[in-house]
Amino acid sequence: MAACPGNRMHWDITTDYIASETDQLISESKAVYDVVGGLDSSAVTYDNVIKVLLHLIFVVLNIEVMSNDGLSTHLEHLKGE
Repeated sequence: MAACPGNRMHWDITTDYIASETDQLISESKAVYDVVGGLDSSAVTYDNVIKVLLHLIFVVLNIEVMSNDGLSTHLEHLKGE
């Protein structure tokens, strides 16, 4: 149990876990940047650029705004625009 409610710190992580999480974060970041960078300039909006990039920051900081599935779904939606 965590020392205080809401504490998500873990002291038992391994170097393999860190490497795996880092690779996943880099992959997800590149996917977001590719989608946002691939938008036609006439299609750029607050929702499909700023909100998506802010969500990526929240994911990096481990702040729950929506599930990772929600991010994937949002990116798929943007690709279809």
